[in-house]
Amino acid sequence: MASSVIDLRLGVFALALPLPCALLPALSCGGGAAGGRPLSHAMMESASCGDVAGCSTRCNEDGDAPSCHAVGVMYETGTGAPQDYGKAKDFYARSCERGDARGCNDLGVLYEIGLGSAPDYAHAATLYARACTGGDAEGCANLALRYDEGVGVPKDTVRARDLRRNACRLGVQHACRSDE
Repeated sequence: MASSVIDLRLGVFALALPLPCALLPALSCGGGAAGGRPLSHAMMESASCGDVAGCSTRCNEDGDAPSCHAVGVMYETGTGAPQDYGKAKDFYARSCERGDARGCNDLGVLYEIGLGSAPDYAHAATLYARACTGGDAEGCANLALRYDEGVGVPKDTVRARDLRRNACRLGVQHACRSDE
């Protein structure tokens, strides 16, 4: 099966495979004000900590993982802060290190598609595994794709199937496909 992590928030495909938006309901296909990520997502992330300065303060001084993630989203999408993938990676890494599984997944996506650095598939897979272990459904789905394709990890379709099932149970609809 040819597929890959698709980050429609940025309009970037890790592989040039167009997938209908209906398969990825959590993401936007528009481009929109937040670089394709639904603007409401970026706004919801920052609602509890305010603007980039307020969220940065809560991240840096209070060690608040969700605030670190919110700043990462702002820098990744250019919503509320200048777009800067290096800074997005830094804040996603802080979020991940502090236990926010979403930060691990989002950092993995940036490593996989090579934003802010050259692609690093093995590191992306490690981050997806950490996200999945932490309960992030997209992390499980992304790791399943890596195992399906053998990119960054050894090919293992049984492991991929189990990860897809877990992602499906956690609510990722595009992971709820039948296994041939």
